Amino acid sequence: MKITLKDGSVKEYNEAKSVYDIALDIVNLEGKERIFFKPNIPEALKQNALMKICPGLSPDDEILILIDDSLLGDGKAGIAITN
Repeated sequence: MKITLKDGSVKEYNEAKSVYDIALDIVNLEGKERIFFKPNIPEALKQNALMKICPGLSPDDEILILIDDSLLGDGKAGIAITN
């Protein structure tokens, strides 16, 4: 699996990793401090992420992991891993 980071660099995984481990890698590589795991995702951030990061999903879909990359910390930019 390959993941392209914000700076355009590519992180490649040759062995299987859990979504949790990959999310932690992204946080470490990108220097993110705002990572939230279900059930500890604030409702306002979840709603903003559903509208801005993954607008095609239903509000009933679950965000399992949210990496908030927004300037204001409002969940309107970043990575959302859903069910």
